[in-house]
Amino acid sequence: MAMVASGMANDIKTAMDAVVVGLGGDWESADPADFADAFDTAASTYLENNCMVTYSWSATLPASPFTPDPVTSFDAHINFSSFSIGNAVDIDAWALLLQGAIMGAVIAPDIYVPPFALPPMTFLLTGALTLTQSGETEYLSALTYICDVIITWIKTLINPTPVAGTHTPCTLPTPGAIMTSIS
Repeated sequence: MAMVASGMANDIKTAMDAVVVGLGGDWESADPADFADAFDTAASTYLENNCMVTYSWSATLPASPFTPDPVTSFDAHINFSSFSIGNAVDIDAWALLLQGAIMGAVIAPDIYVPPFALPPMTFLLTGALTLTQSGETEYLSALTYICDVIITWIKTLINPTPVAGTHTPCTLPTPGAIMTSIS
């Protein structure tokens, strides 16, 4: 599981093509909101299924001899309670709406036995998402370019703030969970 621009672009294109197919191939009669909804659904689903966040982990047993947890890292995934971009007046406004949707992601540990108990984790905005036109004339190539910019930006959102939590029976964070990579 890792984000790949061509995979994300293909998923979005497939969703948008389905809008046209649903209209009998008459794309000119499509409501722009239908394309925006298709983009939102395809992009959020792709990111939830493919964005992997890795954390380093350090904790110990709460009583003497304070044995360290043998687990030293774990993977997490993102979830969106809402991912709605809609139509924007220009590419800069669209980038800002997209940035807001992505920053709304909640990061949760994948399923482990025993499970990790951590508060919701988030990305850290380190710079604005900036989109530019690709100069490509073919739709899928232009979409792949945009997806590459989005994925590259997402990989900069590492939040180095330690997160305290538990991994039964280890409960004393030293320092707990620290985000180390996004792929």
